[in-house]
Amino acid sequence: MSIVNISRGTPLSPKYLCVLLACISLTDVGLLSTALCTDSKNKKGTRVQRQRLDSLDEAIAKAKIELNTDHTVGVAAIVYTISTLSGQTIQAHTKFRSAGRSAAGYIPGTISTSEAVMQPAIIRGATRAVELHVIAHGFERCIRRVILHPGELVIWDDIVLEPITNQTAASIVGRVRLEGEKDDLEGLVIYVDNDAAAFTDASGYFAIDSISSGRIQLSTQKTGFLGLRTEVRVAAGEVEVCELTGHRKRFAHVRWAYQPDGTRHFDGETRTGSAVLSTRKMSRISFAKGFQQVSGLSDFLITQEKDQLILRHFDMRGGNIPSSILIKDSSLDDFNMAPDSGYARTETPLHPGDVYFFHCYDGEHYAMMEVLKITTERPPLERD
Repeated sequence: MSIVNISRGTPLSPKYLCVLLACISLTDVGLLSTALCTDSKNKKGTRVQRQRLDSLDEAIAKAKIELNTDHTVGVAAIVYTISTLSGQTIQAHTKFRSAGRSAAGYIPGTISTSEAVMQPAIIRGATRAVELHVIAHGFERCIRRVILHPGELVIWDDIVLEPITNQTAASIVGRVRLEGEKDDLEGLVIYVDNDAAAFTDASGYFAIDSISSGRIQLSTQKTGFLGLRTEVRVAAGEVEVCELTGHRKRFAHVRWAYQPDGTRHFDGETRTGSAVLSTRKMSRISFAKGFQQVSGLSDFLITQEKDQLILRHFDMRGGNIPSSILIKDSSLDDFNMAPDSGYARTETPLHPGDVYFFHCYDGEHYAMMEVLKITTERPPLERD
């Protein structure tokens, strides 16, 4: 591995540019395949794409362009390649991750032995500890770690994947269970780190042999079900037993009212309506926007945990903290005024008969919502 500190405006030699691009993780900045590089002068952002390139020279040239421009202040870059001991041509999955306490999860990607990857990233603060995982079927998992500094170029051109042997191989046996389903379990694809590895039989059982030891992301998919994902740790020479349990997707049928004049009274001019909440189409709601799905400031968030829909509040940049009051076994028709106090951040499961009063994120308006019913029947136009 080589590490080079790059001065902006100074040309980089091809030797160092290719190595640098290989080591950077975007996890800590919450990006998937793109880094948002911000100009410290004009505060405008430029998106820099993660790219798979045909050669190391191309990756170096791309890195040179990105690291020597004004909008990439505080940015580092990675170039990396992979190979096998036998020279075999393969495609592998990659995962980047912050290694510190603030780790935000893995960022997936792919690479083949005939490519080089260029991955820029913003480094917030003085340093950032990151990991690169390279996973290929039939080969040992390769993990590289490095401490990154802004402006550094790290080159990993020595990643060589070694084949799994009988002494290092691990195995998994498991079963898929679907809520309310005893049939229709055959033929589900089981993924190991996003790579198809096995199929289920008629009872939902599956077996995976000759996989690399370590932490494994195991998942499958079934239309209308959530939660079919888990992480297991497998050890060399051992068999890990696991289960993937899917719960039917829930839908909350609700009616709502919003007072746009800023008062707590709901017996005058109010906006009202009905909707169906779920974890896809209607999960992050703003009353001020007409009880619509939004990507920015919102009054509450809907998630599903196992067989329950959960209503949550969370901190919003640029707004107050939204809050609510829950009154159970009630109806909107029972109320014509919102309470003046007692609002709090909420994390509660939704049940029919629940009435929520909301103090909205702008801190000036009030709303209320009644849960009419929870179903597993898909509304029209709702898709997985």
